[in-house]
Amino acid sequence: MHSSSFAQSASHTEFSPAALVALLPDLRRRGRALERQASAADDLVQDTVERALRFAHSFQSGSNLRAWLFCIQQNIFVSKKRRGSVSRRVHETIRVDPNSWGQNDLVCEGATLSPPVGRAIDELPERLGRVLVLVDIGEYSYKDAAEALEVPVGTVMSRLHRARSRLRERLVDRESAHAA
Repeated sequence: MHSSSFAQSASHTEFSPAALVALLPDLRRRGRALERQASAADDLVQDTVERALRFAHSFQSGSNLRAWLFCIQQNIFVSKKRRGSVSRRVHETIRVDPNSWGQNDLVCEGATLSPPVGRAIDELPERLGRVLVLVDIGEYSYKDAAEALEVPVGTVMSRLHRARSRLRERLVDRESAHAA
């Protein structure tokens, strides 16, 4: 009987905030095993919980909530690592091929983003910055970016437009302040 009560509590077949909270220690343990750094693991758990709450409607009643959450966590982890890998490859390509970016103002001589541009991108809300990095730096197609972020293509297009507009505004404001 003890083992069946453990299996029942560990599997949680219904989605509820209480069931999600009960599984937080498991998500934290697994997050630390994946990320190796406490702060990165905490971010991973937070992203997992946020996505689980956002997509709670897609959880099938009677399914294993723990397994569903672990799947979400794994997908987020892999997506982050993939984005980091793509970013490193892009920066390496820029470094060895100065023509790879054509006339793009976002790239400076050192084959990296200029400090003002990097800061301006970092200041964007995460959802906008991620789309901008994937599409404009990582050269993802809208479709590939939508799949990586698990959002519709239209959302990618909208966020990218807002990200570019905000980035442009920030850079123009900084240039004006620097000139003054």
